[in-house]
Amino acid sequence: MNQFAEQTSAFVIALLGSLTLSGWFLCAEVSVHPVSNVAMPQTINPNHAPVGSLIRLPGIGPARVQAIIDFRQTQQQRRPGRHAFREASDLARIKGIGPKTVQGLDPWLELGTGCCEPAIKE
Repeated sequence: MNQFAEQTSAFVIALLGSLTLSGWFLCAEVSVHPVSNVAMPQTINPNHAPVGSLIRLPGIGPARVQAIIDFRQTQQQRRPGRHAFREASDLARIKGIGPKTVQGLDPWLELGTGCCEPAIKE
């Protein structure tokens, strides 16, 4: 995919997200007040993170964000109850993400211990 197509895709994703959020606020009659002291999470879990969080990762653009989301959805369908990414190196299974990118992402990722075990059914 060329750079123009990636930028267009990112714009469309952002626009749709804004419209969806705007519609929710209108329907819920919620007033929005700016908050300056809200801390953003320092780490991101690629198994659950939305587009807006994944795009903040260094070296990850719109095309790779979409590839991460597509990959995790496919893996969740194949292996219900298990996460697609158990360790940072699992991201190297995404086209365009190599070992150097994974190394740069590692400090930004929070996969958690035991987060990827299947749920125990009683």
